[in-house]
Amino acid sequence: MEKKIASIKKQNEGIETSLQSRGISFNKMSVSIDDLDKELLVLTNYNEYLKQVVKDSKPKVEKIVKPPIPPTIECEEPDYIEEKIVYKPNCSLEDVKRAFFSKDYETFETQIGEFTKQNYLKFYKVNYRYANEKDGVAEYIAKNQVRGFIQMLDQYRRFLLVCFRCIQLDAEAKTYRYPSYWIVSADTDIKTLLGSIYDDFDFIVLEDEAQVSKMLHKMRKNEDESDAQLVSEMYLN
Repeated sequence: MEKKIASIKKQNEGIETSLQSRGISFNKMSVSIDDLDKELLVLTNYNEYLKQVVKDSKPKVEKIVKPPIPPTIECEEPDYIEEKIVYKPNCSLEDVKRAFFSKDYETFETQIGEFTKQNYLKFYKVNYRYANEKDGVAEYIAKNQVRGFIQMLDQYRRFLLVCFRCIQLDAEAKTYRYPSYWIVSADTDIKTLLGSIYDDFDFIVLEDEAQVSKMLHKMRKNEDESDAQLVSEMYLN
């Protein structure tokens, strides 16, 4: 019983810290009850409350339904058609990906170095912003979150090479984090490229050569987080 109470207290403190760092208001509860059963019940209810606050704080993207486009009517002077903005990769990542997944890491890093000299690439270490929402869930649900990242970014494959991981921090409490490593080739900034998807992640840009080299090594299969359990690893390529 005491172990369960300690575990849920740890979860609650983690969520509280996350909410405070993001400036989200909530009613903080201080629990001091001698009866362990009652204390566990109160802490569990408080945990559900905190998770609901996190869920409610996520930005809501309102889907805009466009009206049907009327059929084009031919005339001497055609109507003006607004040009659609299309972003392009600065360079093709196909050879880079081919070298990486064939584990020819020397060629991979050489190609990355050449593109970097031409300022074609950006490198990011990234964390999923809402990892606390998965606290307490089974491993297969945590794995599904990683699959969700891949599906969400499917249309950006030609711009990106990304390694996504799910790391289990505490097997008993079932807490997770979702680090990822991004190589980006785009003629615009990452926020503009991704739109609302950008808000789901915290991006740290890597510009130092040593930091980039370390990240490229971390991207290799099963080379990361050796002191914790690797629940899932998937690549967007």
